[in-house]
Amino acid sequence: VFDASMHERVKSALELEGQLRCALERDELYVVYQPVVELDGRTLAGVEALVRWRHPERGEVQPGDFIGLAEECGLIDAIGDIVLAKACAQFSLWQSRWATVRRPAGG
Repeated sequence: VFDASMHERVKSALELEGQLRCALERDELYVVYQPVVELDGRTLAGVEALVRWRHPERGEVQPGDFIGLAEECGLIDAIGDIVLAKACAQFSLWQSRWATVRRPAGG
């Protein structure tokens, strides 16, 4: 049985999908970095790259509101490519600014 609330959910999802497609074209997705710290030595082990969406009208759209939709409509690979490219560019910038990477002995 199809009711009005189901219609609204479908309509809302389709609208958000269209907005997400536009977001990819307009470069509205950005990446934030969460440090991964080794607790025993309190050293930085790496960073986790997390995608965020700054919508021009809705403001910040929570990942939980668009990641599942991106998976359903086939946009998740494009988002993954964007995140990977941005994270690699950021890592390259960090490397050039703070080139104090420790190399293992004999390496």
